[in-house]
Amino acid sequence: MSDQKTTIASILKELRKANNLTQDEVAAKLGIARGSYLTYENGRNNIPFETAINFARICNVPLDVLAGYKDVNVFMKQKKAVSADAELSTQIETLQDIEELRAIATYLHEDHAKIAQDYDELQQTLRTLADRYSK
Repeated sequence: MSDQKTTIASILKELRKANNLTQDEVAAKLGIARGSYLTYENGRNNIPFETAINFARICNVPLDVLAGYKDVNVFMKQKKAVSADAELSTQIETLQDIEELRAIATYLHEDHAKIAQDYDELQQTLRTLADRYSK
């Protein structure tokens, strides 16, 4: 087994585990038999280029990670950090939306209170006018 086969084989296994996938799941997603996938992950056979591209898509990694040009662990940590940043941004947007809704609710409450006050004043004025004209 060549060093390149060993490297790619270990990367396949590392990426599969990092993505919480079983060998059966990967084989099914690749549309190949489990035994065929095992030969790639064990380094007995070279993974065909088309299969490598599909594997990279399944694991959401660029081919240079699969080829060993980028460290898998470093890439996965960066990927998690980007994902965490995206989640944090979403949470911040949600909090901003909540604050906007609170401001609207406060405005509506204050507006409602003003309308209620105006309504009470209008009723009082109508009573006064009704009293004047009924006498």
